[in-house]
Amino acid sequence: MKKDKDVKAKDEKDIEILNPQQEIAVKSPDLGIIVRANEICEGWVNDQKQKTIFDYPAIITCDWHIPHTSVEWSERLGRVALSRKGDNERFPNLAIVGDFLDEASQTKFLSIGPTFTLDQELQIGSVVLNQLLNYFERIYINLGNHDMNLLKDLGKKSESFFSREYAEILFGRMLDSSLINTRVFISNLKWSESRDGKWLICHPDNYSKKGGNVPVEISEIYMKNVIGGHGHHLGMQRTKNGLFWGIDGGGMFNEDSMLYKIANITTHPKFNNGFVLLNERGEARLYGDGLEFDENQ
Repeated sequence: MKKDKDVKAKDEKDIEILNPQQEIAVKSPDLGIIVRANEICEGWVNDQKQKTIFDYPAIITCDWHIPHTSVEWSERLGRVALSRKGDNERFPNLAIVGDFLDEASQTKFLSIGPTFTLDQELQIGSVVLNQLLNYFERIYINLGNHDMNLLKDLGKKSESFFSREYAEILFGRMLDSSLINTRVFISNLKWSESRDGKWLICHPDNYSKKGGNVPVEISEIYMKNVIGGHGHHLGMQRTKNGLFWGIDGGGMFNEDSMLYKIANITTHPKFNNGFVLLNERGEARLYGDGLEFDENQ
């Protein structure tokens, strides 16, 4: 019993030490400087981001890679737009989701074959955009990884990629200023979404050999239908819950013009051309290599 009493006394003493009755003043760290830093960063992000919202119907394209652009698929795009414009003068909406320009002259990688300067790409891009404005009432443009090659070459820091000035200057050089924010809407983000929030269109940094894999994984995260670029191939997959679509929409490039693709043998799948039509109800139709093509459907 004596031993138990000693143990109890020891325990009580320990409790007193750990939980003293007297109040101890604990000085809280001054977090004001962190709060201010967060305010600066959040303010800059909110000021710089140019999110674009598109309406239905819309045609979603990606990966034009000017000057390596497919004439055949540009003509097919025009035919679909004309056949579905109804009583309107032009088809309502076109989205270009990243890599409109190739910017090969600005990349750190070894160039294979003829290299176009940025000025030459901008001249060709200007012709293409102004032609597209004959077919589409509004054009929405997002940046892709190739569109950022210029800043990478100049050694700019990563936050410069997000600045609204870069997107406006780059694409503003191809268009009359009166068209910006009236018929052409330029975003410095790699994604946009439909006004009803059901579709997310993006140029992701991720890549998969299997078409549809990356978009459907993004769809699982954001719980939206997703159309993705960057992969250069086609694919449609349902999410595991069966509620959403993930679509790889191919691209508007001309693979035969891309000498680096022809010169090398890799395990990457063959590039596929294509684009996605979202009708008035937001229902998707994929046009692409190997798929039956009917501009009236």
